[in-house]
Parts: sequence; structure tokens; C-alpha cells
Amino acid sequence: MQFLLFIASFASNFVVLFKVPLDQAKPFYATYSIANTSFSLLITLIFTWVGISQQRKICTVFLVVIACVASIVLGGLVGAAVIYPLAMLCGDYAVSQAKSIKLNTPYRAMMVVTTILFFIPGLPFEMAVLIRIGVSLLFYTFILCREEELLKLDIKSPIAFIVTVYIFYSGTLMAIPWLNSSAVDVKSWYLAAQVSLGLLLKRADFLTRSSFKVSRSVNLISYLGAFVVIAGASIYSFNWVYALLLTMSSLGLILAVNKLLIKKEVENGAS
Repeated sequence: MQFLLFIASFASNFVVLFKVPLDQAKPFYATYSIANTSFSLLITLIFTWVGISQQRKICTVFLVVIACVASIVLGGLVGAAVIYPLAMLCGDYAVSQAKSIKLNTPYRAMMVVTTILFFIPGLPFEMAVLIRIGVSLLFYTFILCREEELLKLDIKSPIAFIVTVYIFYSGTLMAIPWLNSSAVDVKSWYLAAQVSLGLLLKRADFLTRSSFKVSRSVNLISYLGAFVVIAGASIYSFNWVYALLLTMSSLGLILAVNKLLIKKEVENGAS
């Protein structure tokens, strides 16, 4: 159940991105992509390389201050696109890496619930985003003030983790649009890669968190889900180049996580 809730909370972010107003989609996506990639890299490094918990807190606060200043300077929805991914990351890592305060389930449930805001008629998109940012930062601030220690991520090699993600996930997504094929093939397989590789990536992310136990059900859901998506894409729009690329990327991501990155041992119990 923990893994399903973990996936659901991340899936809720796709709802937010889907609801971006069409006339502001291009600048929002461009800014969000840069901010999300940059902050994800920095947060991963902070929670793996910084050895002292208090310093991890200071580093994340420093990032939040910088992002807030940048969002104020840019203003509007573009400014919100800067602070939004960092707010999600801070709340997410704070609740999962807190040593004693157990707020993981309430936080992820709240992230799912706040997507309802984006379907309320008359509520501006920017306001809904700001509320979601506020909720995430509220959890983050509470953990920072009340928790004595934020645990490190369970990763053998941060560099190997980052390189693996960029090669097998980001590299595949960047390669798909450049391969010679029809527009239908590109769209079908790009979406398939987003879902299948994204599911395997979230499995890797889940396994690095100190508050989560590893179980065989996590592997089953991830592997089976990725296989079903690839098989479905092959049936809908078969292209052997894309099928081979996505299969090799999936296997590479699984192998790297199992053999090179994660410290935890798999348990037989449910997650």
C-alpha cells in the first residue's frame, strides 16, 4: 500500500501539468522542466553527500529561499513554476526521511486530495498551484522545526544513480522524438516510455527512502506495469526500434538499481 500511495502522489503531479492553461503552457513547462531537473539533482546530492542532518536542513532551506526570490522576481505562473517542483521535493523528502515523525501517509494523501482544486470551476490555476505549494511547504516546515534528524538516502553511489537515470530514462525520452517514424509512433511510444520507465524510476526512488520497507510486491507492481505498457504500445503501434529501445532501457534501469545502487534487501512482507 505504501508504494501505491507513493505512486499516486507522484501521479497527482501529472494532473497539475495537464491542467496548465494552454496559453501559458509553453513558458510554464519550459521553466518547470529546468527547475525540476536542477532541484532534483541538488536534493539528491544533499541527501546522499551531506553527512550531518543539520546541514541537510540548512541546505534545503537555502534552496527554498533562492527559489522563492526567483519566483518573486519572475512573477506570475512562470514564477510559480520555479518554486513548485522544489516545494514538492522538500515536502516529499522531509516526510520520507524524518527519523521519528511519521507523516508520510498524511502528506501523500493530501497531495492526491489537493488535485481536486484544479477541477473547481472559477478557481484560477495559479491559485490552485500556490495552495498546493503552501500545503507541501507546511509539511516541510513542520518536519524541519520538530524533527531532530533527517536521514540520508540509501544509495550506494549517488553518481551512479544520477547517471543511470539520465541514460536510461532521460536519454530514452530525448531519443524517441529524433528517430525516424510516424507522428503516431512518436506520440504512442513517448507516452509509453513516460509511464513504463517512470514506474521503474519511482520504484528506484521508493527503495532509496529510509521510511519505506522493500517488498516483493513493489517489484511485482513495477515490473508487471512496465511490461504491460510496453506490450500495449507494441499492439497499438508496433515499431521494433522503439520496442527494443524501451525494453533495453527498462532492463538497464532494473539491473542498475538491483545490482549497483540500492542498499536494502528485499523482504517477503507486503509494502
